[in-house]
Amino acid sequence: MSGGRSQAGMSLLEVMVAVAVLALLYTALAELSFQGLRMEGDAGRRFEASLLADAKLTEIENTFRSGTAPRLGRDEFEQEPFTIETQIAPFDSSFLKGALAQQARQDPRDAPPPRALLATGTGRAQPYLYDVHVGVRWEEAGAIREVVRTTIGFDAARARELLPEAASSDSETGAPGTEEIQDAIDDILDAAGAPS
Repeated sequence: MSGGRSQAGMSLLEVMVAVAVLALLYTALAELSFQGLRMEGDAGRRFEASLLADAKLTEIENTFRSGTAPRLGRDEFEQEPFTIETQIAPFDSSFLKGALAQQARQDPRDAPPPRALLATGTGRAQPYLYDVHVGVRWEEAGAIREVVRTTIGFDAARARELLPEAASSDSETGAPGTEEIQDAIDDILDAAGAPS
């Protein structure tokens, strides 16, 4: 009779084990699918937040390029589901002084020439350079996520007022130019290893 038993099919126990294994596999696959969807949603929101931060930073940079400095201080506004925060403060150049001193010790001829750029004002905060910070926050799965952009803003009009000796004359308009000032600031930032 052993031949008849093998042809009769699987026992109830074997069927239950097979169903349990399939249930475990489907559960694992469903979890992976949900995890993938969650990661895709997070990546999409992070990308959207990056676009918002870049757009706000470009808006602020265009304000500087137009010849007017944006208002100092902190602003925050909602653009559902995001909170966009901008913070504009005078640039603190104290960290640059050490880099300039070290560069001058290594080769005095290679030091950035317009040291007056760092000597105006209080010697710490430059009245024509600004720290610009843009942050975009959102809440996801009970945690706060954030994308941050920072740059240094340059108020060319204010620099021309304070540093007429550093600005050269524009040959077409006769007005002080800003290329030399911008080049000098780039030299100083390069000497300090800061991004320009």
